[in-house]
Amino acid sequence: MTQTAHEVMENVGALFDVEYVPAGFQDNGFYTRVPGDVGKPMYKWVNRLSDDNESKPLAIHKGSYPEVDGYKHLADMAEFMFPLSSKECTLFGDGERVLLVQQLTDPVDLGDGDTIQSNIIWVSSLNGTWSTKVYDMTERFFCQNQLIGLPLISVRHTRNHDNLLSMRVEILEGAKARADAWTGQALEWKDQEMIDSEFFEMVNDLMPIPEYNRTNDLVRDRIKMKRNNILDRWYKERDAFPTSTEPKVANKWCAYNAFQGAEQHYINAKGRGHNWSRDRALVKAIDGKTPLATQAFNYLRG
Repeated sequence: MTQTAHEVMENVGALFDVEYVPAGFQDNGFYTRVPGDVGKPMYKWVNRLSDDNESKPLAIHKGSYPEVDGYKHLADMAEFMFPLSSKECTLFGDGERVLLVQQLTDPVDLGDGDTIQSNIIWVSSLNGTWSTKVYDMTERFFCQNQLIGLPLISVRHTRNHDNLLSMRVEILEGAKARADAWTGQALEWKDQEMIDSEFFEMVNDLMPIPEYNRTNDLVRDRIKMKRNNILDRWYKERDAFPTSTEPKVANKWCAYNAFQGAEQHYINAKGRGHNWSRDRALVKAIDGKTPLATQAFNYLRG
């Protein structure tokens, strides 16, 4: 069920107040600001304010860094452009970054119950790592794979209705083009069968196991674990959407999702000490750090 952007963001505590405080240092018990031009501080903190006015530092910026009212401007713009279409919000860390998902179209059934949903995602940050942008995201229901594309638009902070409407048109046109492209590619790959031996060859080409004299056992073991996860995804795809059962045959769409899903749910989600994090994988996808999915896409495209 979709809601307003404000409701979805408020549910995860993303609409908190912020304050900007001049940065400084302690000198003999006195707080001294770092000097800057024309009486302005050279640096300033952006702090998250709690309901009881407790402040938590999120980042330090140069004194000229623009000040915004937290993520409230993002909620206002997203809701104005696409009302009652927000369905999910992720707040990273203590609020350093945020991601908002909006659903603009109905799901598409590719056949055999394999359904994809085209969304857009808004990203922004208070620590300067993300500028405010809108991406397209195709979500596949079967495996919860999230295929995040390139930015559709860099959002300008504005309340001017003409500017907002212009950005709305640009986002809609870009999102529709990307959704049509993904749907067409998925349908094309679903018509191209792939047997186990062809998929094994693909795995060996994209992720070969190094020879013993060229690397150490730890690196080899890590590669083997990644390969095993890709193969596990392949078997699940093949069993869920076989084009024939004796022997079981799948297709290139299954092959792509095996690689992409392994990278999203395992390789990019894994942290130190076998600590798994969906947020870690999301950040890497937004930052374009999905080389395996890109390699698989190019391989299958030929």
